[in-house]
Amino acid sequence: MNYLNHIGGEFASDKFITKKNFLKIYQNGSWTFTGRYSLEIILRNKHQLLNKNIYIPIFNCPSVHEVIKKYFKNIFFYDLDSHFYPKLKKIKKNSIILLVNYFGLQSKFENSNIIIEDLSHCFLDKKKLKKNRYYFMSLRKMGIFNYGGWASIEIDKNIKKHNFKFMENYRKKKHIYLNSTKNNENKEIKLLKELQIEEKKIISKKTTINKNQISIITNKKFNTIKKIRKKNYDFLKKNIKKNYLHINFKKNNTPLFFFLRFSNKIQRDNARDKLRLKKIFCPVFWKIKNKQLQKYPTSKMLIEQILAVPIDHRINESQLKNITKIINLL
Repeated sequence: MNYLNHIGGEFASDKFITKKNFLKIYQNGSWTFTGRYSLEIILRNKHQLLNKNIYIPIFNCPSVHEVIKKYFKNIFFYDLDSHFYPKLKKIKKNSIILLVNYFGLQSKFENSNIIIEDLSHCFLDKKKLKKNRYYFMSLRKMGIFNYGGWASIEIDKNIKKHNFKFMENYRKKKHIYLNSTKNNENKEIKLLKELQIEEKKIISKKTTINKNQISIITNKKFNTIKKIRKKNYDFLKKNIKKNYLHINFKKNNTPLFFFLRFSNKIQRDNARDKLRLKKIFCPVFWKIKNKQLQKYPTSKMLIEQILAVPIDHRINESQLKNITKIINLL
């Protein structure tokens, strides 16, 4: 598999740029290797949260659920409404609600209970952080960083230089794998296994890091990236003739993907396979197996019927036209 001319898929670069002044809104708090650990340090350091009930969206990254299971016994799933807000009727007092800002939207959900908010899909946009909430995020979603996370609580720094050797090895091997020009399946499998080994080492290093130790993998300015994403999204919205997920983005929202919507999972997966053959790599959100999924109709639809079409800053106008043509012929 040659990733040099593909559309979408993993982000990787051999250019590691150090900038100290990015994401100025997040001056306070703690920086981490991963988003999941940024959530974990909130739970590890705020012991008063742990004996409570927690309500989480069933439509969520499985790695977040794994962290939650480590710290809570009473976990309750909830569905979403058409605006991607929590669909919660009865909540026990003094509980915790995990709130996700999906796909570039910013939730305006309010509740008197404790709220932990995931900013992973909207961290590029201005957002007023509330003093009575906890926040965390992963930095890997927008193709600007290869790794990194942030939590809104301050903890003592525990920086170990040898951890960065793991990270540098991981990034270099990832770049080699994703930009391999030789169609050698055995080599790719070997490199992928090495990547997985390095990533496990990184995740196991439960430490905070300095902000200036998080490298940027693109020369483009953040405002330029936001403009490209919005422009690409609007182009697909105007020209795609297939059914798509209607999301009410505001002027200040930066969309994460353009979402096609299919009648069922089989149609969605077949379309994904056809697009992959054309070197258009479209992720699904998320691969969640839960026997109770029928109870959460909006989440079930999102898990089984939507397909994320890339709109990131690597995509040019010619590629957008090609994407549109191929999708309209599905």
